[in-house]
Amino acid sequence: PDLVPAAAVDADPATAWATPPAAGAGEEWIRLTFAAPVAIDTLRLRAAVGLADLFPADFVVEGTQDGTTFAPLVTVTGHVADPARAAAFSFDPTPVTELRLRAQRAHRADRFFVVVAEVEVFEAAAPDAVTLTFVAPGDDGDVGRAALYRVARAAAPLTVGNWAAADVVDADLAPLPAGAPQAIVLTGLPVGRHFFAVRAVDEVGQLGAVGASVEFVVR
Repeated sequence: PDLVPAAAVDADPATAWATPPAAGAGEEWIRLTFAAPVAIDTLRLRAAVGLADLFPADFVVEGTQDGTTFAPLVTVTGHVADPARAAAFSFDPTPVTELRLRAQRAHRADRFFVVVAEVEVFEAAAPDAVTLTFVAPGDDGDVGRAALYRVARAAAPLTVGNWAAADVVDADLAPLPAGAPQAIVLTGLPVGRHFFAVRAVDEVGQLGAVGASVEFVVR
């Protein structure tokens, strides 16, 4: 009864998630879904005591913001699990709404399984970085898809009037259709109070409305 999906995220290494026995090698998935984009930079996995040989040696961790397009974050081959300690895998801070762990089954006797005692994810906590989350604007008001986003930073709330004087950059982020949740990790920020806003740019370079200013304090 303890070998259920919820056991992988119950903070109890004495319980575990196990797949049904399979007749051959293949792939199993664990998916973790978040209510809003979260900047993740570390994944920790723990094998089950007595079942470490069924922890996958080969697996890929992928992330997505839109629930459809997944990008690889970590690729592991030949991992040897130690149930006495969690194995940590770090990567660049990546805003995601979902993580997917694609694991190759291990075998015992003539059956194949994946058994994982615990999955933990950690939000990036760089002192000079913030995660700006927002709802994707369209390229025509609140419809369509922007060609790109521009992000501005200033010492005061941003408006059309002070936009040109702000620190403005093109965001390294592919726009999603209007209404989708998105997030940008902004790094290298100096200590102090900052206001950020996002504007959509359409295919001919026209700027959309200035989004609501978001205030962050970097200490």
